[in-house]
Amino acid sequence: MPNSKPKSSVRPGIVNAAVCCRTMGLSRIIGNMNPDKRKRRVPPDFSKETIEILAKRAAQRCSKPGCNQLTSGPHSVETKATNLGRAAHIRGARKAKNNRFDENITVAQRAHISNGIWLCTLHADEIDTDEQKFTVELLDGWRSSHEADVARGLYPLPASTREINVSGGGIGSIISNSGPGIGMDISHTGTGCAERIISTGGVGEIVVNSGPGIGKRIVKS
Repeated sequence: MPNSKPKSSVRPGIVNAAVCCRTMGLSRIIGNMNPDKRKRRVPPDFSKETIEILAKRAAQRCSKPGCNQLTSGPHSVETKATNLGRAAHIRGARKAKNNRFDENITVAQRAHISNGIWLCTLHADEIDTDEQKFTVELLDGWRSSHEADVARGLYPLPASTREINVSGGGIGSIISNSGPGIGMDISHTGTGCAERIISTGGVGEIVVNSGPGIGKRIVKS
């Protein structure tokens, strides 16, 4: 007699049912896992949305005082744009040398927009070369000052007779008078303020008067 394969005593429907049960059992096991174990870890890198907002808040210009480099422009390909800017971390995203890593903040805080500053690629690299020089406080001041400058450009303030803008430490102005006269006399006419002093990391002005005169006088008409 010709050889013939033994017929299986298990019907296809029963096999499929067994596979289905095993699959459902696996699904139940996964579903019953601790939610914390299934939670996706928040990366310390900025999201695409955060990067775009940082760039726009900086008007696509480097936030380092004195640079103000435009970081976006046309590409040779019409459908592309050239980007020379970067959303840099004020407090390091990951532990590394000279990047101001702070182990006391959470991963989500490292990725938050408040921990970012928009810089050209040159200065984005520079700030991670010396954390003693490029401190958290200094970079916070850079960002605040730059965004204030951008805001003044978008919503111009009336001109003032005298303006002082201080960021990153130091003193904007020192007035010292020891005689009978006036150390500084400001006279202003118009709708703007006579004097505008903005400090985002330092002292705007110090006035010292040790004589019978006046340290500083402002007259607005």
